[in-house]
Amino acid sequence: MAEQVGWIPCAECRKRAKAMEDKRGKMYTDCSDCGVNKYQTNKGQETIRARFATEGEPLEVGGSPVVEPPEKPEPKPEPPAQAEPLQDQKPRGFFGNLFSSKPPWERAK
Repeated sequence: MAEQVGWIPCAECRKRAKAMEDKRGKMYTDCSDCGVNKYQTNKGQETIRARFATEGEPLEVGGSPVVEPPEKPEPKPEPPAQAEPLQDQKPRGFFGNLFSSKPPWERAK
């Protein structure tokens, strides 16, 4: 099973991402926005290990992985109130007459 070894800036969006290591010792990043970036080649593994050495934040020894709090979404603005339809306006077109809530003898007015 994969183990978190620290935090590293994501290669795509530069946000804080988990630096993970799988059971074979291969490192990869797990970004909440971009997803998983796993480099299978030796050159890719050298690159991610060098980035982790210079920019990464290792976990404390014996400590459990720190879970960063989720970002709070901005509250959605309330939709504007819809205006009341005019009562004296007569329905237009075929469907307006067909699906009118008025009985047929009142529609002709």
